[in-house]
Amino acid sequence: MNRYHCSEFPRFENMRQDTELKQSLLSEASWDAEKFVDLASVLLLAAIQNTYASRHQADKTRLARLIAKGYAPETLAAAFARAWLVDDDCICLPRKSLLDSPLPMALVFFIAVLLFWKTQLSHLHFTPGNLAGFFLTTVLLVLPVLGVSWYVGGLFHGMLLRYFPGIRKTEALPEDYETRAANIISELAASSSFSPAPSTVSSSGLILFNNTPVNTASEQQGAFVSSPSMNHSSVSGPELPHAELKAAPAVFNLALLPPPDAPVVLPAKLDLDGSVYEVSGLSHEARQLVISIHSTDQQIAHLKNRLAITLTARAAFAAGLQSSMGEGNNHLQS
Repeated sequence: MNRYHCSEFPRFENMRQDTELKQSLLSEASWDAEKFVDLASVLLLAAIQNTYASRHQADKTRLARLIAKGYAPETLAAAFARAWLVDDDCICLPRKSLLDSPLPMALVFFIAVLLFWKTQLSHLHFTPGNLAGFFLTTVLLVLPVLGVSWYVGGLFHGMLLRYFPGIRKTEALPEDYETRAANIISELAASSSFSPAPSTVSSSGLILFNNTPVNTASEQQGAFVSSPSMNHSSVSGPELPHAELKAAPAVFNLALLPPPDAPVVLPAKLDLDGSVYEVSGLSHEARQLVISIHSTDQQIAHLKNRLAITLTARAAFAAGLQSSMGEGNNHLQS
């Protein structure tokens, strides 16, 4: 198992320090480690691709070095996600062996060709004309034989991995990964006052709970209807108005949030990863890269805002249910 320190990758290091984003993704993943890795890998893969396309040559060199060793960007993103989950300072990647390259198969085929050529040489009479023809033929055949050897080696290598996938280890886990992940998830879940409810977003922007649309309880877009007795101090997110609890407890309209594909408006100066850029002085290619990074940051912020609203809605529904059950019990007792 190869370990690489996270400080060598500044973009990932900055994301790794965002505890709020980590907790939001864990909540979105229902506090499941594998689901968190899947969600975080999407963001980290976008960060890797943006870094690889950026102008920071040092960051590109580090990533290019790992990719040149045979690690796919998806493998790197998953390794970053696992390190992020367990607060590890290093990412763990599987060791590369000769089985991860078609070179051994190519060498086997090339040696077979050399042995065949040796048998031809054994029947050759050593005269100057014969030796000159032999060396000329050998030089002319070197490149074709190497190319064919590499192709045949790659073909057999692909067949080997297809029918025997267990010979290559595709992932490497940090030490005590499962135990550390369970402990960290338990701590973050205990510090969180609520967990997300299963929800989806309809085409009209309304949040659907258990695939059931919530009826309108207020004409104000994005309004929130809750019980007056609800304790808002335990709910993180934006301040929301009080109102009386009705049969249809709440409605949220996500149209108030900026969509992920909204037009990107750049300021005159932009601070990205500790570097300040004068947008007007950038070339067209650099400007497109800055827009891509800025757009990705906006999408992350949009995801966090949407998650905060969803969690707040869930807490409101739970409080409304408790209040309704309490009123029902009081009515039965009376």
